[in-house]
Amino acid sequence: MQLRQQRFNESMLRQFSISFIGAEKCNIIKSKDGQLINADLKLIQLFTKFPYKWSVYIAVFYRDQHGKDYMKSELAILPDYRYQADISEALCDLHMDLAKRGNEKHFVNVGWMASPTGHQWSEEEAASVFDKLGAWSTLAQWEAEEA
Repeated sequence: MQLRQQRFNESMLRQFSISFIGAEKCNIIKSKDGQLINADLKLIQLFTKFPYKWSVYIAVFYRDQHGKDYMKSELAILPDYRYQADISEALCDLHMDLAKRGNEKHFVNVGWMASPTGHQWSEEEAASVFDKLGAWSTLAQWEAEEA
């Protein structure tokens, strides 16, 4: 029965992911294009009431002094089944490691997209989705110092 429920859930969630940017709340999006979904209670419950083996695209967003946006990113496959509410905890160290690799004066924001069905984004797909979600909408440290 449990395997059957898992397969049903994954078939229903195949095209959706969870996104998180900065201090915003989590959103349900279409995995391919980042379109925000106005989810009903059933869809929300499919994400939150069952554990999944998540694939997560984590990123740190930057902007250089020439105004060019860029990101440091990594695809992580979480090794065990987790509830959606427990994803952020698992990503904290990964985000910190990624942030150390970039220029802190260029730092703009952090974010992730998580798929319960193993969706994997290319860097170009992820950048496009993150851009739609407003990942680069805040000032970099150097911009704030100049303002």
